[in-house]
Amino acid sequence: MGGKRKLEEPSSSESTEQVWLDDDTWKWNNPDFGQLYMEEGECQWTNRFMQEDERYSICFEMSSDFEEVDGYDWESTTPPLPNAKARQQMKDILARQDSIQQTIAKNFLDDWHGKFPNGGMWWSNSLETVREDFDEANVAMPKTPDELEPFISLSEFRLLLPSEEQTTKKDNDSGKAESSKAVFWVDFGVATKDGKTIMEEEHDCGATFDKDYNCIKFSYSYAAN
Repeated sequence: MGGKRKLEEPSSSESTEQVWLDDDTWKWNNPDFGQLYMEEGECQWTNRFMQEDERYSICFEMSSDFEEVDGYDWESTTPPLPNAKARQQMKDILARQDSIQQTIAKNFLDDWHGKFPNGGMWWSNSLETVREDFDEANVAMPKTPDELEPFISLSEFRLLLPSEEQTTKKDNDSGKAESSKAVFWVDFGVATKDGKTIMEEEHDCGATFDKDYNCIKFSYSYAAN
């Protein structure tokens, strides 16, 4: 059964209606991000059910505190929305896509050469193994960030829940160590212009960033972790 419920104290910059759909999913129409969805039991708002013309998905992680109340009923209770700070942060992230892509290209290349401070994936300090993937795809091995960047496609931007966990980066040249908290996650692929995957066909790749847009760690895509 579908239904509409009004939120308390709505913001003038967003839609005030959330709709419960027949497939056990809430839908929220937002003027900045379009249609976002929260499936029952999944405490996140996402446009993962994208239209064909959308190039990437976004995701707001939400605390599960709201559903841990005794007798909570997903269909009859509107779940919370991302607050104004989170919405603005996502807008800023999306506005910086080109810069984020350039940052990934530089740090990913450094990781292949063993120069990324927080490596640990199979491609870390494994230039020859990475070269084999590019050779198999009949693509010249990128030697600079500018050469690598065209092969990187950003596929998901995920705003993470606040966490006390910190990732420590140690600069290989100076030995200086700094700790950063991951604020958002970006999934990305490495593929040719015609869509042929070069690296990680099974999992895709992921990177976490701190509040200052520094790349602090690489991994597989969020879904693969």
